[in-house]
This record gives sequence, structure tokens and C-alpha cells, in this order.
Amino acid sequence: MTSDLETKTLLDNHQEEERTEKNPSDSSTSLLDICFRVVLIILFLIGSEMGGLTKNQYVYKWVEENSNSSTNVMNTSYDSTSTTISPDPCGGSVSAKSEKKDQSEAALWLLYFSLCEHGIAIPMIMMYSSYSDFVGRKPLMMISCIGYCLQYAIKSFIVYKNLSLVYFFIPYVLSGISGGHFPFYIAMSASVADKTDNNKKRAFGVALFEAVTGVGISTAQVGTGYLIKEFGYLYPMVASSGIFAVCFFITLFAIKETRLPRSTKHITIGVHLKNIFGMFLSKSYILTGSVLTFNLTMLTIFLLLMAASDYSTIGALYQLRSPFCWDSSKIGWYGFGTDILKYLFGLVVVKWLQMCLPDVTVIMITITSAIASSVITGFADTSLMLYISSAAGMLSLMSRPLLRAFASNLIEKDKQGAVFGNTYVIDNICNMVGKTIFSEIYARTQTFMAGFVFLIMGVFNLTSLIVFIIICLFGGMHPEAGSKRTSTAYKRTSDIATYGSTTQHSSNVNSGGNRSSEV
Repeated sequence: MTSDLETKTLLDNHQEEERTEKNPSDSSTSLLDICFRVVLIILFLIGSEMGGLTKNQYVYKWVEENSNSSTNVMNTSYDSTSTTISPDPCGGSVSAKSEKKDQSEAALWLLYFSLCEHGIAIPMIMMYSSYSDFVGRKPLMMISCIGYCLQYAIKSFIVYKNLSLVYFFIPYVLSGISGGHFPFYIAMSASVADKTDNNKKRAFGVALFEAVTGVGISTAQVGTGYLIKEFGYLYPMVASSGIFAVCFFITLFAIKETRLPRSTKHITIGVHLKNIFGMFLSKSYILTGSVLTFNLTMLTIFLLLMAASDYSTIGALYQLRSPFCWDSSKIGWYGFGTDILKYLFGLVVVKWLQMCLPDVTVIMITITSAIASSVITGFADTSLMLYISSAAGMLSLMSRPLLRAFASNLIEKDKQGAVFGNTYVIDNICNMVGKTIFSEIYARTQTFMAGFVFLIMGVFNLTSLIVFIIICLFGGMHPEAGSKRTSTAYKRTSDIATYGSTTQHSSNVNSGGNRSSEV
């Protein structure tokens, strides 16, 4: 028999669930709220991308100006003993040998910053994502905005004073405590799941969210390049901090909550741990498929995100070096064109493919696109090949939201914050581990093959494709798996005593509430 406390908890959860189901905001989202969300996503990504691009190029410039390895070409050209040193092919004031060394040092600094931020963020993301299923989605969005606003305000001061790169660890610690950008992404993705059925509509909704982020990223790519070229590194940092302050106030006053807060009076840290890790172990969390299917899906996401973890950072360094020798504005325009192609055209193509093919087939096509892009980039020795790489990878970015939606469709609706939290925890781990691996590879293969690291990324993409094919062939997943939600419900208050008579059911109650019988 259940205790009085457990019975009271179950009654409270049923009453809260019924209020949630009857609340008009749960059945439809106002057009005004959608518009505010689109504006918020675009602004958030503009601030994030502007700050990230500025940071990458500032670190490389700082290393170039402060490194003892830099050797003036004018001096070495008259040194008869320096026959092994050739002028910088990009026409700079350092030797070709120093260019490689500075590239390696900059890559390692960026790696250390990433390890600091993401290492701290991992437990924070797990906690935030689980709590969002109880306290709502907006708090997560505000946490990210505050963290990033403070991060770039401090970075602006560091750039203004031209302090050592060591001081960059301070804002990265603060960013890690706030979870970085991941709480914002978790909240937005979970909001899509709150508002959509368990079918292709959800997959397209998550992909649409990813596409809107692309608009913000592509806008920032061009603007940041010109800001850096005309005004240096300080003003983009200051602008990023201001943008995140604006995002905070938009979230606070203009965004509607998609999940009504529930009482956390009887919720312990153990409940949150079950909410986070239970879906990896227990069938009770799985709506369709099996625990193995879910775990293999998460493995596919892990491999795919590993390949993407350091792609943009290394890509910027790759484009700055010979034989490409791009400046900040050209990198910006390239990023703009690539993002428009991948996010907007990619979304349109994916939507068209979904009308003709099962979701699992579309996912395979998008992963194949990522493989092609990595391989072509790895062998690129002209700017034209980089452009071809972008065209080949047009669908590559869509693989991530489609896989997240695929995982979401396997899990109950009242665990969506946790499931998206898990995917972004994996993303965070990949950023930490992937940057470590790929930055080291890039730093150590400069004299061997500058693009070798991209070939390794292609191997990760290929492995993710193989795992996903195994899911489809042996995981018992029909091509349309997840498109029909299994109708399953806990009995209402009249059956509480009967339902609560087993340990398993009591455990489910303590895990944060009952299954909803409706989407």
C-alpha cells in the first residue's frame, strides 16, 4: 500500500495535470508569442555567434602579436642560415613556420577555454533540464541570457585592457555555471515538444527552430566580419553583451510559458536523477521502441555531435591560414552563405523529403551530407573546394534536430525537458571531449596535412550513420516509428490506491508525476 504522502503527491500531480490540460495556452500558441520567440532566437544567436567569432579571431591575433615564435620576414629573408624558413604565404609579417606554430597555440588556448566552460556546465545542464519539467521553460532561457551577458561584459573589459588570455578563464567559469547556451536551447526545444504531437510535426518543428537559429548565425557572420575589420575586437564584444541583456528582458516580459509550473515540494534530487538517467535504463520511460533503441539513438547523436564539436572553430583557423588566406570579412560572407544554404535551403529540402520519404531515410540522407562535407573540406586546397564543401553539406545541419526529434518521439511527453536535456548534455560533453581531440589533432598535423582533422570528423559521421542503420534494421523501428503515440494513461484519482500498491508505481509517482493520456 502507498503511504499518505505518496497518495497526496499523486493527487496533487493529477490535479496539476488536469489544470495543465485545460489551460488554453497548452493547446495553442498565439501568433504574437511565436513572433517574439523568433525575434528572441535570432537575437540570441546573433549575440552568441558574434561573440564566438570575435573571440576566435581575437585569440589568434593575440597569440600572433605576443608569441615569441613570430619571426619577421624581413629579418629572415636576409639570414643565410634560415634556408628552411620561407615567407608567410598570406603576406603577413611572420614566417610560414611561425604561422603553423601560432595556429597550433591558438587552437590550444581555445581548447582550454572550452574545457573550462563545458566541464563546469555538464552537471548544471542536467539539473536545469530536469527542473524545467517542474518549474517551466522560461527560467532556463533567462539563466542563459544572464550568463552570456556577464561573460561578454567581462571579455570586453579584458580586450579593452589588452590583458593576458589567462583572464578569459573568469568569464568562462561564469558561463559554465549558467550552463552556457544549452539551457536556452533545451527550453526552446522542449517548448516545441510541449506544443506538438508525437509525429513528423514535432520533427519539423525542431528542425524549424534550428533553421531560425541559422538566420541569427548567418546574420552575425557578415556583420561581425565588418565590425572586426572596421572597429577591432572590442565593439563586437560589447554589442554581444548588450544583445543578451535585451534577450533577457524579452524573455521576462514577452515570452509565454508553455509548461505550467508544478509543485516541487516533494521532489528530491533523487527524483531529478531518475528523471535524467531513468530513460537510459527503464522501459517505463519509453513510449515507443525499446531502451536499446533509445540508447543507440543517443549514441548516434553523440557521434554526430562529436564531429561537429570543433568544426566552426577549427574552420575559422583553417580559413585564416594558407593557401586560403581569408580575412575576417571574407570569413563572414562565407559563413553567411553557408548558413543560409544549410539552415534555410536545407530546411526546405528536408520538408520536401519528409513528404516523400520516411523520417529515418531523411535522417540517413542528412548524415551522408555531413560525411561528404567533411571529406571535401579535408582535401581542400583552393577556396573553390570550400564552396563545394558547403554545397555538399547543405543538409548536414538538419541531421541534429531530426535526431533530437527522433529521440523525443521515443519518450513520454512529461519527460521532454529531461530528454532534450540529455541530448544537450551529450552536446556539451562532445564540445569538451571533441575539442580536446580535434584541437590536438589539428595542432599536431599542421606540418603533415592541415585538413587531416576534417577527415577524422568524417569518420565520426560515417560511424553515426552505421549505428543509425543498425537501429532501423535491428531496433524494431518501423520507418514511421513515433508518428503514432501509444494511448497509455495512469488511472485517475479513483484508482490511486490500487495503482499505488506496487513499488514500481510508487517509484513512478516520485519520479515527477503521471503519464499523460493526451498529447
